[in-house]
Amino acid sequence: MASSLHTRHHPPPTPADYSSNMNHTANNLPRRTTGTNTPLAPSPQPPVNDAPKQEGNIMNIRGTLDSSLYQICLSLRRRLAHVPGFHQYLAEMEEEEAEADGVTDPVTSMWNCLRRGFPLMTIYNAFRPHNPLHVDANRLAERQLGKAGTFKFLQACLTDLMIPANECFLITDLYGGDTTGFVKVTKVVNKVLDKLDEKGLLLPSDPRLQAYDEAPGHGSKHTQVQFVIEEIVGSERTYVQHLELLQQAKNELEAGGTVPGDSIHNIFLNLNALLDFQRRFLIRIEQQNSLPESQQNWGQLFVQYKESFRVYEPFIANQTRCNETVMREWDKISASPHSTDINDLFESQYCFTSFCVKPFQRLSKYPLLLKVSTSSNAVSWFLQGSATPDELQT
Repeated sequence: MASSLHTRHHPPPTPADYSSNMNHTANNLPRRTTGTNTPLAPSPQPPVNDAPKQEGNIMNIRGTLDSSLYQICLSLRRRLAHVPGFHQYLAEMEEEEAEADGVTDPVTSMWNCLRRGFPLMTIYNAFRPHNPLHVDANRLAERQLGKAGTFKFLQACLTDLMIPANECFLITDLYGGDTTGFVKVTKVVNKVLDKLDEKGLLLPSDPRLQAYDEAPGHGSKHTQVQFVIEEIVGSERTYVQHLELLQQAKNELEAGGTVPGDSIHNIFLNLNALLDFQRRFLIRIEQQNSLPESQQNWGQLFVQYKESFRVYEPFIANQTRCNETVMREWDKISASPHSTDINDLFESQYCFTSFCVKPFQRLSKYPLLLKVSTSSNAVSWFLQGSATPDELQT
């Protein structure tokens, strides 16, 4: 792990990076071009020779606040307000957000904060250890301080807090640019906070912490548009959670070693990039939903990520090959060891391929949701790519 201290530093993704990162992935994979009135691909169908015994529980999973990285970071921020000595870092986050004037979001703020390393050491030092974590700023270059502090935090998690290595994050998870890695970071930090809470070492409720303790909300929403907006937000959380389950299946098939690597690639293709984009898009959806209704502009949001949606093209164009590979390798897939929480995925080819087709199903729903929640021009753009940002300012 020590060598990880020299991992190249990558700044947290900016809103512009959310698009450019996905463009790079899409540009390096086969693409299908479409005409103005031609759908992206015919509706993929799972194999019909393997009907499910019953609708599995995994198909009914609904995304919750706990499954949203945006909400996870909001919750984590509220918890960190009760860590002794952490208030200075919260103040720095607030100052940076004020300077960003609404451009940043809770995920980027938290990512930036934890990358400094010292906040992580402060969390561990709340245990009041005999030898508190410390980094000598006089012996290291400034660019190395954050990773040095992170390294010490991880060492303490492994040796003192006895967190298993397979449940810890790597330094590259925090300093890389993939949301999957940062999800691991938030899980470890929450686990450490749980241990602090068990020992009664967190600060008690205090009126000064009320702003952090209270989750933001809009109150009652009764209009048809707001019901649709809630459907967009809620179903997007569910969709991201389903993609995470699919990624878990991919990772466990790779670890199992019974399914050839080429076959796994043919099934999942660029799933990791697709999930990373959808997490980032969900962050922006949740941020848009946090604004007053009069300031929300859903059409503009979709225009902003127009190029990023190209990450779907190779995945959807690959659907036939995916289904064929699943049918050919099903005996190996179903026999591969997997976690109990995704048992339903492996019950039948139908259930497995039904999850693989979810990206197409989700993509085809966006125009319908936009039609109710924003202008008709936004729907025209999404279907044909013809609208401009100025046309959506309605």
